[in-house]
Amino acid sequence: MKSFQSVLFNLSKKKCFKHLKTISIINKLILTLPCSLRKSVIFTSIKNDTLFIAMNHPAYTSEFNNFKANILFSIIEQLKENYQNKDELDEIKNIKKIKAYVPKDVLNNFAIYSKNDEIDFTIKIIPIYKERSSGEFIVESSNPFKKEFDNIKKIIKNANSSR
Repeated sequence: MKSFQSVLFNLSKKKCFKHLKTISIINKLILTLPCSLRKSVIFTSIKNDTLFIAMNHPAYTSEFNNFKANILFSIIEQLKENYQNKDELDEIKNIKKIKAYVPKDVLNNFAIYSKNDEIDFTIKIIPIYKERSSGEFIVESSNPFKKEFDNIKKIIKNANSSR
């Protein structure tokens, strides 16, 4: 009896299941990314000569596009050089660009403001509570923090007398 892995391997060799091989190669490329970026990848797709990587947060997208895309592209270039004569990388040989983006349905979850939007910067009033202590407590004279406790007593008594 064949194992599941051998069945998938045989299927990936057929032309009609060529997409499975592409997905496995791209997934291996994604594994070269740092853990935080790897976890943020939702899915990938190839259109024309561009590999698009969908991510779940705009910050990860920016980090990928500015710093990691060039590294991933250089890995693809090295793979192309090493496997020139083999048909293993036919699916990714024509990739010229790598771009990350946030899908529209995920982007709608984030509040993004433009320059024309008004942002509410009003100060929220914090409720002030009445001091429940009367400032009457005993402080031992041997306590090294006697001065501090006496200052606290004065502050509490002043707060109560002003109300």
